[in-house]
Amino acid sequence: MCGHFHPLNTPSSPPTMSKMANEEDLLRSKALHGCTWEETGHKNSFIYKLAKKNHHILQATFERYMDSWKEGQVEDESDAKAKRLSAHTTIANSYYDIFTDFFEYEWGPSFHYCRFYPGEPFRQAIARYEHHLPAQMAIEPHIKVLDIGCGVGGPACEIAHFTGAHITGLNINDYQITRAKQHRANAGLEKQIDFIKGDFMSMPFDSESFDACYAIEATFYAPSLEVVYGQVYKVLKPGGVFGCHEFALTDNYEPTNLEHRRIVRGIELGTGVGQMKTVKSCLQALGHAGFTIEKYEDLAANDDKIPW
Repeated sequence: MCGHFHPLNTPSSPPTMSKMANEEDLLRSKALHGCTWEETGHKNSFIYKLAKKNHHILQATFERYMDSWKEGQVEDESDAKAKRLSAHTTIANSYYDIFTDFFEYEWGPSFHYCRFYPGEPFRQAIARYEHHLPAQMAIEPHIKVLDIGCGVGGPACEIAHFTGAHITGLNINDYQITRAKQHRANAGLEKQIDFIKGDFMSMPFDSESFDACYAIEATFYAPSLEVVYGQVYKVLKPGGVFGCHEFALTDNYEPTNLEHRRIVRGIELGTGVGQMKTVKSCLQALGHAGFTIEKYEDLAANDDKIPW
């Protein structure tokens, strides 16, 4: 977790995504997901959703996604990684258009890892993990909080219940925003949570808009940590706090080790991330953005009986 006390003093109007690009994304996503776009109740089943997709668009989306990993070899993939980073929005959208329903079916509305105690139910462990971060950040009722890369809204709903804060979820994917709004309605939190479409590399908010910001395994999708952390710094109010559960490579990673690089490439392909970052680069990027790091820990380095 990290915090800061001196936000940037450069006022600016909120940047916005291209209106045309927004509309194209929305139309494509609605065409892909078909009548499942806003289905609720008994028709919300996984098999029903898969059956009702536009399979031609789904196949094209899958091929577009896989094309991003065809170039380059593990031994020397620098150019291919650069291309993936430049196309991070398209890759992330394709990935989540393909896999969101699978994740919800298997994982529920919270797409992240967590620690487990022996015998602890899965949903309870997920909720405990989602309570830990706002507790460390000392999030209080009624303050304005930004959820960066909010997925389908599971953490936002849990943290809103837990803290009483007002949550704004930011997401680049139209289908996930639609799913998040359904989860919000099911939880009766329409007045406490908003979901906004936007790119966290160019956030659609004024400077000093939020009392706190958090990201749960989301900002590792950013092509530049310095940029996304800088955007977080900009939208925080003076004295605000940023809590981040980052998905990063530990110091054990050896970039000259071919097997390590193969494993990392598999993670990147399996998560839709253009390039994994190291813990060191995350900490450096936070400092460059202006943050003072108050607490940092490797949550996976522990003596738990059940592995991370």
